[in-house]
Amino acid sequence: MSDDWPMTYPDPPDFSASLPRLRRSGPLAASATTSHLRARLRQESTQGALSEINVLNEQLIALPERLEERGIARDHHAPLHDAMVAYTQLVTLAWEGLTADKLDQVALSTSYRQLVVATSRRISRLQQDAAIPISEAEMYTSSPAPGLLWRTQTHGYVQALLAWREGLRSGTSPDMALLGSALEALRTSVGLAGMSRFSYVVHRLVLGLTLGVLGVLGAASLAAAASATTL
Repeated sequence: MSDDWPMTYPDPPDFSASLPRLRRSGPLAASATTSHLRARLRQESTQGALSEINVLNEQLIALPERLEERGIARDHHAPLHDAMVAYTQLVTLAWEGLTADKLDQVALSTSYRQLVVATSRRISRLQQDAAIPISEAEMYTSSPAPGLLWRTQTHGYVQALLAWREGLRSGTSPDMALLGSALEALRTSVGLAGMSRFSYVVHRLVLGLTLGVLGVLGAASLAAAASATTL
């Protein structure tokens, strides 16, 4: 072979296109992943706390009617009130956590968990009493029907609980304005139910008289204004 023979070599194959591309790793990627995980855990914890409250809410809504059907409403006025007090304290903490965007942290606190347990136990006892079958002796004896006071107080309970339910179910996130007004209604109904019969009657009379006087004064001022414009 002569020395002037051209020495050419083929180009090596390019395998770069077939190699997998490695994702960039570093402090920024790790930080983004951690932040995403924390946000998801916070959301799950918040939703779990709201679901827990909603379950207790539904159980309390059904209790007055179940106690009346069983004929034990009068004897269970105080236990039902205790359950409502515990639930009101619980949703007050939940409301404060929601307004501060820290319900996930509040729901893990010791005081919050204690209120959850206390409310659940009170509701469970009432449900068990309402589920006891009627005995043969009870079939032939008429249980005393709950009075007007019981119906008025439980009506206030249920209306406030229904409003709280609507606030929790409004869209993808709770309706804070509706929950706030429902919480105030719940506190009012629990406070009125904690009064003695005499105090409650006096309160209703004073409230009725106050509204009546305000109505008379309003009508008189409107009449005076109308007469002044005609002169």
